Amino acid sequence: MTTGSAKGKTNPKKATLDPGSIGLKNKGAVPEPQGGVAAEKEVLSAVPEGLPVAPVNAPDALEESLERQVTALGRKTAERLRKRPKIKTLIPKDKLNPNDEYVVVGINGWNFQIKRDTWLMLPAPVVNLLQQAGYQPTTQL
Repeated sequence: MTTGSAKGKTNPKKATLDPGSIGLKNKGAVPEPQGGVAAEKEVLSAVPEGLPVAPVNAPDALEESLERQVTALGRKTAERLRKRPKIKTLIPKDKLNPNDEYVVVGINGWNFQIKRDTWLMLPAPVVNLLQQAGYQPTTQL
């Protein structure tokens, strides 16, 4: 639709964009980045200058947090598993995955990493779990 002027002529309204209204300093010119895409960075995503220097004797996170990682439930489970009878067990190699050397089993926050083709003494609940999972362990009493 067009708007009428005082003399009856019609003028279509044109939509114009003022570059100054969107933050461009030189109206009509689009700023070219210097240095390519790397020069186009947002202030919020910029890495601050002067990163902190690492201490010489930084603590080993693994050593310090191992004790904290074991939950109370895991500790209780470990104590209960120590009291259960042990069964001599062998988990055979997986024919479909010959490079799969270990089986990981977890019971209430306590994890076992069991090497295949190696006889081990395992608590009876762990052996039951291996049987239920289809690992076909060989056992000896």
